[in-house]
Amino acid sequence: MKNEYDALNLAAVCPEEYAPVPLSGAQQKAQLERLLAGARTKGSAPHTHTGEEAAPAQGCHGVRSIRCRTRSRKRMAALLLAAALACGVLAAGAVGAFVWGTDFTAFLGLGQKDMPLLGGLSQGLGLTQTVGGASITLEGVLGDGHCVYIPFTVTAPQGTKLKSAQEYLFDVASFSTDVPGAAAVTVQPLPAGQAAENQLRFVLMASVSAPLSGQTAQIELWNMYHNSASGVGTRMHDEDAVVPGHFSFAFRLEYEPAGLSLLQEPANAGFESPLEKLEFSPISVYLQLREPAAESDLAALMDVPVALCFADGTRLPILSWWDIERGAAGVPGRRFQAGGSLVIQLLQAADLSQVTAVEVNGTAFPLA
Repeated sequence: MKNEYDALNLAAVCPEEYAPVPLSGAQQKAQLERLLAGARTKGSAPHTHTGEEAAPAQGCHGVRSIRCRTRSRKRMAALLLAAALACGVLAAGAVGAFVWGTDFTAFLGLGQKDMPLLGGLSQGLGLTQTVGGASITLEGVLGDGHCVYIPFTVTAPQGTKLKSAQEYLFDVASFSTDVPGAAAVTVQPLPAGQAAENQLRFVLMASVSAPLSGQTAQIELWNMYHNSASGVGTRMHDEDAVVPGHFSFAFRLEYEPAGLSLLQEPANAGFESPLEKLEFSPISVYLQLREPAAESDLAALMDVPVALCFADGTRLPILSWWDIERGAAGVPGRRFQAGGSLVIQLLQAADLSQVTAVEVNGTAFPLA
């Protein structure tokens, strides 16, 4: 594949599968201005995972993480947006009424009966791209102001017998929006995620420093290859990937970020700098220090103790999977720091009706 134009030529969609999403006059004008701006801007290549980059501290144990550098992607975003508009796939899907697969609900530590707890955070997508004889389908988005979960299915060419999803990697797995910001991206297999011998199920998880809701998102998934392939993490696998191809998606994030802001004004949370924002949703905790934050605070923020306090008196710290797997009691989460902000993506969804406070550095901030 030579460039992004070639990728678009090879992409296939089925417009009849998607409901049209009408745009207002203001939205159409904004889309046109974005396309024109992208056409005038010389972009850079998508970030390529080499396997040599450090994963975010306290990330998922045993999961490959990709930290996306902050760089200009206006050209690629414009091309993706143009293709999506032309094919009618820039759709939001069903917001708040989407029925998730059982493997994803199990991943979140929930049953189907518990999924209404996530309310408007759910947005169906049902977007499929086909490259050659393979395809990738994005099931939907579960998101809030700074985090998203995106379950997806990889279908290899007919006749391919895939092994366990834990054995496969991607050359590139990136998530970005049209608002500049740093991001941390992880792809993890879903439990019992093999629907057929040529299909595997994964979830892409992203934590982003910039607000997400209402933005246009771009996802790129390049070359799913087996971890026994030579040159793992040091080269692209265009020639020996099990599912070769550059798959690109563009869609609007139109879920309702049903989080709570726990601060009416900056507060003392044991830092030199005041804590300016503290937000909590069923899938994340977001902290932001007042800028400019002290250097000592920037160094300490990544490891600041954060815990959830429950109505029955239980207090559970948010810990890494590494700690949880070694018997520590807590809520699993992965952390991503960007300057004076910290995003903690919860790997087990929380029931806000049962949580009474979020504790930061020993100081409890009540939900009500």
